[in-house]
Amino acid sequence: MTQAQHSPTPSHGSSHAAPHAAPHAALSRRHLLTTGAAGIKRLYRHVLREVSRVMKPGGRGVFLTKRADVFREALLKEMKIAHQTEPIAVLGQRARLIVVHRMSG
Repeated sequence: MTQAQHSPTPSHGSSHAAPHAAPHAALSRRHLLTTGAAGIKRLYRHVLREVSRVMKPGGRGVFLTKRADVFREALLKEMKIAHQTEPIAVLGQRARLIVVHRMSG
């Protein structure tokens, strides 16, 4: 057995979730199993809510998405798109980089 296996606290690189993690931090099974535009929109909305929660007003975030149309629909009212790239190829798939700006207030 390695020393890491005997350690009572998980290392920072551990793949196990902390037992004290907030319930809203994890996606529910329903989010993981839902497909299509509606499921993707729910997933994006969930991610954007978390980003908005931790991002300071005036902050920016960069997202890579294949579904820019659904991403735009999922944007929260306090966020706006600051910049969007033309389609780029990522591992043979077309995607866009979208820079989101969190509004003040």
